[in-house]
Amino acid sequence: TPGNCYGIIGANGAGKSTFLKLLAGDIEPTGGTIEITPGERLAVLQQDHYAYDEYEVLRTVIMGHKRLVEIMDEKDALYAKPDFSEEDGMRASELEAEFAELNGWDAESEAARLLNGLGIPEEEHTMKMADLLARGQFVQEDVVRARFGCGATSYMANIGGVVFDSHVCDEVNRSKERGKRKARIYLRSLIHNLYNIKPIDIEFYCDGKLVYAGSVLDIAFGNGSYCGGGMQQCCLADPSDGILDAIIVPKISVGKLLMEIPRIYRKNAHESKRIIYVRGTNFKVVPLNARSEDIVELDGEISGKLPLELELLPHKVNVISGKK
Repeated sequence: TPGNCYGIIGANGAGKSTFLKLLAGDIEPTGGTIEITPGERLAVLQQDHYAYDEYEVLRTVIMGHKRLVEIMDEKDALYAKPDFSEEDGMRASELEAEFAELNGWDAESEAARLLNGLGIPEEEHTMKMADLLARGQFVQEDVVRARFGCGATSYMANIGGVVFDSHVCDEVNRSKERGKRKARIYLRSLIHNLYNIKPIDIEFYCDGKLVYAGSVLDIAFGNGSYCGGGMQQCCLADPSDGILDAIIVPKISVGKLLMEIPRIYRKNAHESKRIIYVRGTNFKVVPLNARSEDIVELDGEISGKLPLELELLPHKVNVISGKK
């Protein structure tokens, strides 16, 4: 989905590094093809986390574009020569032309925009990578493994859902695929599904115990609390506490459902008398009929259909959380 950021996780030996090397063109695939959309490029940094310790943060981002950095370094070396010759001038002219074709004049501003989007302020862009990382605090966060009835396995780091959540997600993603990018497509999808969603019949198990059986309008489960539009459905969720959270919204009227929405924004959905709040380490959602084999959303993507088993894998990812 355009605009999304993706991480690749998996057990040792699963092929994560090999897959990235294939995408980067470092090794050739034994089958299939890898295509990059015309006009787009792939920027790559080495997997060695310490390879960039002595480089400035902004420079490190630009280093993902190998050819651009080679041109920049060669230009700097030429212009620094005390005996700059006519031949050097010709070469510099060639480099400047290629530099412009690669949008080199905007490279620093684009890199700064990426860093700002990651919460790294401009005053830290000129720091060395080693110093920047030393200012951060590493936290081990949990990951959720999702197993579908068809045998497929996916992973989730934040939040997912079924019924209302998954259909809103599906509709928004389809709108984006058609070229729509305006913020109101999310609000439009929310309103449309609020009045048109059909409940499904399920059984919900938490750590092997049946906690709900019947019709539901929505199920949201999360290792994190936030989802689209700033809502906090799984309001008690903490990505590093070793616990998986979920809310179950039984079949209720639209009016009653609307009354619950403020709770989701105020972070007290767990206090509702209409919403069932569940915490555990293993969830199972079992459809009671074929009509209830609904689509499942994980971190903003439709990943499969019910039945579904969610298993919390504690402390699997190291994350820099920023300054204390």
